[in-house]
Amino acid sequence: MKKRRKIYLSIFLCLILFPYTALCNDTMSDIEKSIKKTLELSKSIDNEINNYLKIENRKNKNANNSKKKIKKTETHRKTLIKNSGTSQPDKISANKEQIKKSDINASAILNLDQAIEKALEASLKIKSAQEKTKALDALFFSQKTKFLPSVSGSYKYSYNDEARTGENLKEQSGLSATVSQPIFTGFLLKNQYKMADYALKSAEFSLKLIKDGVILDAKEKYFSILKAEKLYSVAKDTVEQITSHKNVAENFYNVGMVPLNDFLKSEVRLANAKQQLIRAENNLEIAKLIFNTLLRRQANTPVILSDIENYTPFNPDFNYCLKNANQNRIELKIADIGIKTAVSSVKLAEGGFYPSASINGNFYKTGKDWNMRQTAGIDTNRWDITALASWKLFDWGKTYFERKEKKHYVKIAENQKKELEDQILIEVKSYFLKVKETEINIKTSGKAVEQAKENFRINKEQYKEQMATSTDVLDAQTLLTETMTNYYNALYDFSISKSRLEKAMGL
Repeated sequence: MKKRRKIYLSIFLCLILFPYTALCNDTMSDIEKSIKKTLELSKSIDNEINNYLKIENRKNKNANNSKKKIKKTETHRKTLIKNSGTSQPDKISANKEQIKKSDINASAILNLDQAIEKALEASLKIKSAQEKTKALDALFFSQKTKFLPSVSGSYKYSYNDEARTGENLKEQSGLSATVSQPIFTGFLLKNQYKMADYALKSAEFSLKLIKDGVILDAKEKYFSILKAEKLYSVAKDTVEQITSHKNVAENFYNVGMVPLNDFLKSEVRLANAKQQLIRAENNLEIAKLIFNTLLRRQANTPVILSDIENYTPFNPDFNYCLKNANQNRIELKIADIGIKTAVSSVKLAEGGFYPSASINGNFYKTGKDWNMRQTAGIDTNRWDITALASWKLFDWGKTYFERKEKKHYVKIAENQKKELEDQILIEVKSYFLKVKETEINIKTSGKAVEQAKENFRINKEQYKEQMATSTDVLDAQTLLTETMTNYYNALYDFSISKSRLEKAMGL
């Protein structure tokens, strides 16, 4: 009301001054034009005041109803939790322009845990890794059976056009069965069994590693959408704020209270803000598309996520993070298995230096026709046991060079593990510093947001009183946009960096 009184006082002074100027010029037409111009000014200012009061009333109404809305949202959230069996104290963030409230249901709202679960279920990488694990598990059991005896059998039937001398048989059949048991194979079977076991364990660790990667990917996509939504909201508010200022500047320019460049500045800033809004909207759509692709859903599936605006400070120091990484990183365990596999391959090659031994048991049965009937006066059933030993004494150094080759692969595996340790050190340090950086930025930009809002409000009010220029208002608005953008970038980059650090630590 005080502002309205000041404006009416200004109008009253204008009504006095304009006629006075006109009288000085002794031109009644100028008086009429001045009065008409003053009335237009009064009408435009009154309209602007009404618009301003409507905005303020709307803000007050929203503030008064905020508790009711929060209570209603919480009641709706509890209902969804009761129906879906989940409990996550998060806020619901949705793109209301693209998704109608009637389309929102319990199954469409995802919190972080649900998003991770769906990503794990939908991942083709995980399914492929599971199939590979099953294949290597079958290979492991196949290798294990080589320690056990094997049984083989054969049947033979022959027909002669003439009876053989001494046997007088045109038809003859034979049946044989053999049981073979390896006794010593130069540690061949043992090392093949070890290598199959190592391959299976490596596949199991690789499966766990892929799952961790999918979890991290789901977290990154989740927080990226939340950040894109906030930046879209900031860009939208920026357009609305500059539009409101442009209208004020246009009214002031129409009545000659400000120069043309004030109005043109606001026009240019508004055009730039609209471009930023389009970019923010596109970034949001792309983030949702990537998220739906990760969950293997339709590209246009609505994405409604539970917001996480509160952050938990990260307290562990760097040494603690590095210690956990060296103990828990799956890549290091896979590297250890790789070294063991290379060592086993050396021993496998050395098997050529040793002899091999086995025992075979054979049973034979012959007959005079296809159904194995016995020949008169001849015992056709017999068996034997054979012990067989063999040793390759000279092969021109073939075994020696094969062993030498495998030893070099052991060195390669050891060097790869050292490289991996250096890489883990760099990853942990980088993500640790990024977490600390974003955590500090959250605190500093959080305070700056309130200051930037107040600065923009003051400049906007001063401009309406012609105590500030249009440049001051636009600069204050730009500062507010940058501060809000920095805050949301810091907030969600902290969550992303923390997730990456946890994966680097093997947690």
